[in-house]
Amino acid sequence: MLVIAAVLTLVPGAHAAAAPKDTDVRTCIDGGGLPTFTLDPGGGVLSPTIKKVCEGGKYDGQPLT
Repeated sequence: MLVIAAVLTLVPGAHAAAAPKDTDVRTCIDGGGLPTFTLDPGGGVLSPTIKKVCEGGKYDGQPLT
C-alpha cells in the first residue's frame, strides 16, 4: 500500500485530476445535470452568499461559475 502512495506522489498531475473544477451552467446542463442555487447564510444576515452547484450528470458536485 505504501508503494502505491509513493508512486502517486511522484506522478505529476495525479492529485490535480481528482479535484473538482468550476464549470458553467450550460456545461452542467449539457452533461445531464441541473444547476442548483441555495442561499448560504455564511456571509451574515446582511450579506448572504448564493451557493451554485451542478447536481447530477457528468459534473455532479462541481461548483458553477
